[in-house]
Amino acid sequence: MTMVSCSLWSADLARLADSAAQVQDMADAFHFDVMDGHFVRNFLFGPDTIRALRGQIQAPFLVHLMVERPAGYLEMFVAAGADYLIVHPETCQDLAATVREIKNLGARPGVALVPGMPIEAILPVLSELELVVVLCVAPGYRNQPFVPSVLGKIRKLRELAESTGSPALFEADGAIRDQTVPELIEAGTDILCCGSIVFRQPDPRAAIGRLKGLPPAPRASLARRR
Repeated sequence: MTMVSCSLWSADLARLADSAAQVQDMADAFHFDVMDGHFVRNFLFGPDTIRALRGQIQAPFLVHLMVERPAGYLEMFVAAGADYLIVHPETCQDLAATVREIKNLGARPGVALVPGMPIEAILPVLSELELVVVLCVAPGYRNQPFVPSVLGKIRKLRELAESTGSPALFEADGAIRDQTVPELIEAGTDILCCGSIVFRQPDPRAAIGRLKGLPPAPRASLARRR
């Protein structure tokens, strides 16, 4: 069964809690894109939004920090309710230290790779990661075309993770559509970060059920922070 992380960026932002509650018993996690207007030219979601939803939603919260200098924001997002904190290597002065700090705060560390970022950027910390998010589009904007080269990146990363004993799960984020889902799963994706393919369908719950019916079974499941 494929895992589905629901991206709340594509939900009805005026009814965010209702949108999440509608699918929370079907979703394996909820994905929050945090944007600061600097790393990407857009703004979205802060700790207050996450805190407001945390008391209502039991599924894990995957918080994707598309921000400059993420080290200064880790504690506030963990306090708000993040279970996984996902950073970009190009925004971290010391990626290994940032991963350690996420663990020290009691959250699960993740790293995101934009399409042009080589996998070598995360190899020194791969064995410490619990989540690798492979972006299938450039970050920060909707409705972009799928970048096919990410399929090879996912395959190579999975090989490296298995050879090093890394516990990391792999999430594909961006351009998750009917035609891209089978390729992503075949490449070794554990989690589909789903936005419009869920929230902009007539029946979001049925959409998740259809996606989760695709093989193969994941190696593990997402979990709340320790």
